[in-house]
Amino acid sequence: MNKTQIRYFQTALTLFLIAGEIFSLIPLTYSVLFGLVGLWFYESITSRKSSSLANKTIPTMTSWLLYFFVIVTFQSEFSEWVSEIIYLVTFLVTFVLFFSFDGIDAEEFGDFLLHQVISLGVIIFIFSDSFYTNKEIIIWSLLLLYVLQNIAMFLGVQYSNYQYYFKFFLVFLSVASISFMFSSDLINSLIAALGVAIFSVLFHDLVMKLRYKDRSDASFDTQIYVHDFLISCLAAFYISNFTSVLIGLF
Repeated sequence: MNKTQIRYFQTALTLFLIAGEIFSLIPLTYSVLFGLVGLWFYESITSRKSSSLANKTIPTMTSWLLYFFVIVTFQSEFSEWVSEIIYLVTFLVTFVLFFSFDGIDAEEFGDFLLHQVISLGVIIFIFSDSFYTNKEIIIWSLLLLYVLQNIAMFLGVQYSNYQYYFKFFLVFLSVASISFMFSSDLINSLIAALGVAIFSVLFHDLVMKLRYKDRSDASFDTQIYVHDFLISCLAAFYISNFTSVLIGLF
């Protein structure tokens, strides 16, 4: 699957996400979110020009299967310690899988594992009770952010010297406004949005540095930039404990 095809899939999934929220199609919403994270993971790994992983899809496909396995076990009646063991076994399987291939150095394995940790953490968050509690707030915040990001890319705002401040306030205003619309608690909405905005900028900076170091130039497809930022924002909702902060549990 080339870069253009991935962009088409990401755009189509975003439209399906809007339809899922408008018509309250919960299975469609969860499937689309899983697809967006999976595509981001696949594109991040296989798009590296110097990576031998681009010609080896088995590790990537196996990781997707492990995602399904972890989701099933985390959503079942297993005790907490069993779930934690399964989580660790998932990474051990990935570790063993990598050593079964030739030509993959430590740096490639580290990049792969870092992307897997981020994507798996986001997927587990999506299928958790915390996400379901504030599903509408999170999804509509992401959709509003998606629209504003595309407008900013069209106007070239993201490439200014103030892009970090711009990204911070873009996330902060999007999350705070949507949170206030659904919860009607201004103070908690502002505090929760502040945490999401900070971690979104940090996560996105990490992802962009991983992309920069493997490219000969600093130019990126605009949709790569936008979807990287959406995944970073989803991870920020998870790390900042958005659900608890929104109800005043600091």
